[in-house]
Amino acid sequence: MSRLSQIGRSQTFWIGTAVIFSYWLVAPWLDTNSQTEWLRAILISVGATIVVAYTPGVIKFLTTPSPVQAQQLTMGIVVAWFGTAMAGIYLLLWRMAGQPPWMVNNDLNGWWLWWQIVGGFLHLTAPRSIENEVPRPNFARLWVALLAGVGLGYTVAVLRPDVAGFVEELRPYLSEITWRSPFMG
Repeated sequence: MSRLSQIGRSQTFWIGTAVIFSYWLVAPWLDTNSQTEWLRAILISVGATIVVAYTPGVIKFLTTPSPVQAQQLTMGIVVAWFGTAMAGIYLLLWRMAGQPPWMVNNDLNGWWLWWQIVGGFLHLTAPRSIENEVPRPNFARLWVALLAGVGLGYTVAVLRPDVAGFVEELRPYLSEITWRSPFMG
């Protein structure tokens, strides 16, 4: 059986895909502001739940001998989701406070992004931690990700290309990506 047909027969794939696209069943019924706040609140709850669920594993790994790969993957999960949950709280507070610019241009905002980056790198560098297969030990991928991030960071932070015109060209397409219910008026 080919990999493509195996994927096509995967319940996990189809249920996951259905859940991802179910977003569009609800989005038309909520105004964008409420929708973003609801999603941010759910994200915070999911992130906090993941951190609580995986923290005992991190504590166990730090206090007893265990495979480094499993330690690293579990730590990556906790670190990334802690950063995600905290960024969610921070951005929800930002929205609720009227979106003050100082909160976006702030080191604390970057701190939560850093947690997510470190968690991602812990995932990428925990070779063969799931069934001795996933992720594959391929540091070339890690270097590609790191170099791409440095390149993008340099472009954005140092070169600072003027993208205002480009963003304005996208506006007619992106600003109205909403499917509103006819009952919302």
